[in-house]
Amino acid sequence: MVFYRAIPLKHTFGPLGYNKKLLFGKEMDMATYIILSKLSAEAFDDPKEFPRIARTVSAKIKSECPKVKWRQSYAVTGRFDVIDIVESNDLASVERAAMIIRAYGRAGTETLVATPWADFLKSL
Repeated sequence: MVFYRAIPLKHTFGPLGYNKKLLFGKEMDMATYIILSKLSAEAFDDPKEFPRIARTVSAKIKSECPKVKWRQSYAVTGRFDVIDIVESNDLASVERAAMIIRAYGRAGTETLVATPWADFLKSL
């Protein structure tokens, strides 16, 4: 099995704002990530329990991943149950946040790097 570490893509003005940070000693913008979560059937017995689980996950991420800025969360239908949009200039912190969602939220996750459409078009 091959493991690799992706470098967040640089972007400028996007729908979530503009934030300059340092990466490898150079000024870089915050990268936008989308965390897709699928809740496990064993995560809870009653849907009314979910808000407590969500608060626990949120508190854990805030305390252990201060470099991750939460922008928006959505409940969705389809293959995934929750979509979280976050920004960070630290990929390891985003990976840690996804692991916290898996462990405390009892969910499977998939994390994507998102590039604003205009920046993507400019790169072509």
